[in-house]
Amino acid sequence: IRDAVEHSDRYYWLEFRITKRSDSLNLHLSYSPEFLKASAKIALIFDGIDSASATELAALEDLSWAKTMIINPYAKNEILPKLRYTAGRNQLLLRQALEPAQYPYLNPGPEALMIHFTQEQVDRQLAKTLDLYPNATGFASHMGSRAVENRPLLEKMFHFTKSRDLLFLDRTQSPRSLAEEIGRELEARVWIADGNPIKKDFTGQLIVGLIAAQKMGSSALFINYNERIFQELKSFKEEKSSWLESQGLDFVTLEELIKN
Repeated sequence: IRDAVEHSDRYYWLEFRITKRSDSLNLHLSYSPEFLKASAKIALIFDGIDSASATELAALEDLSWAKTMIINPYAKNEILPKLRYTAGRNQLLLRQALEPAQYPYLNPGPEALMIHFTQEQVDRQLAKTLDLYPNATGFASHMGSRAVENRPLLEKMFHFTKSRDLLFLDRTQSPRSLAEEIGRELEARVWIADGNPIKKDFTGQLIVGLIAAQKMGSSALFINYNERIFQELKSFKEEKSSWLESQGLDFVTLEELIKN
């Protein structure tokens, strides 16, 4: 079985070969190298940019790669509201505190969503947060190990996000999270983050992510922003730009990665 796959106005081939051996069937897949390169997409998700300087924030926003940025909408950083966020295929997600398992010993703050909240309380808090950054396309969880295990709260949250076509990013890494299951039931957009965010050795982790994108077709890297990370990112882009171009890698936002 041989079929053509259209990508970027060019055609690459895929070939499936089925062979029968005794009582079993073997399926073999082969493809043109250009097909794998053209399909490789990687999303860079930056968190913790609230503490960055004005110069760093401007440079990060203007970085030509598509990227997703998670910010604390209540951070006392006067520069954050002034950024365009939509420039250069940027995507903005707002950090939303949720009730943690350690509550009340660990207080998530006055803007957090708690498991006892009514639909009206959930809607009011999420709308208040969203009003601060109207260009945001969703929310990213902060704390929340108890909240993501609570069906009633998640149903209320996803009722709001679905009504506005917003994404919810579950970063709790809780094995008992119901977010994906309930999101699927309600047809709300949910993404589950797996793996720990990059805090150091950015270059090495980025190369691992690029290889994964080539092998699997897509990859997402979560990065805790700091000055060192930014310098490594800038240096990597300058030194490896020709190599990246030859690999056919496409940097996308998390939004674009999910849609594709």
